Amino acid sequence: EFTIPDVQYSVPYIDPGQAIQVAFLRQVPPPGIGRVIAHLESDEDNNNNGADRQFLVRFTNPVLLISEYLADPDNGGPGEWIELYNTSEQTLNLSRLSVGDSTSVSDLPWPFRRLYLAPHSFIVLVQDSAAFLSAYPEFDGRLLVVKSWRELNNSGDKIRLLDALGGVIDSITYSETFDSNRS
Repeated sequence: EFTIPDVQYSVPYIDPGQAIQVAFLRQVPPPGIGRVIAHLESDEDNNNNGADRQFLVRFTNPVLLISEYLADPDNGGPGEWIELYNTSEQTLNLSRLSVGDSTSVSDLPWPFRRLYLAPHSFIVLVQDSAAFLSAYPEFDGRLLVVKSWRELNNSGDKIRLLDALGGVIDSITYSETFDSNRS
């Protein structure tokens, strides 16, 4: 999780209607959703003394990759799944990311508004966790059930991973003849 040490900046007085801009350039936050909280000392109106804003840092380098997938499972198999890998040295915030095919996407669920992936670790996005664990009983990694899963086309398609603004973080195109739609 990205944090900035406590920084205090004092302004002697701001006339009503005036604004002030302060920039803190300590370090670049990792890709994902960040948050800035500002609070001013009390005045005659305590209703306008603070602000809380979220911001998006785009995934500019290939730090989050689609590393494996299964688009055409056998009947009674594990269901479709997509594995993501964090290639970076930083914990990534996956909140508000989407995954899908070439025409539609599903938002990743983000419990309690946060979904983090540690450096050099994997997470597998699944349709059905019970079916996945039945097919891969030795699996001891992290699973995330995507309830509004968009079916991947068995004849070939493109798997896309998108950021909160719809920008492509990573994508893989596969065909029916590519190892039974498995990576």
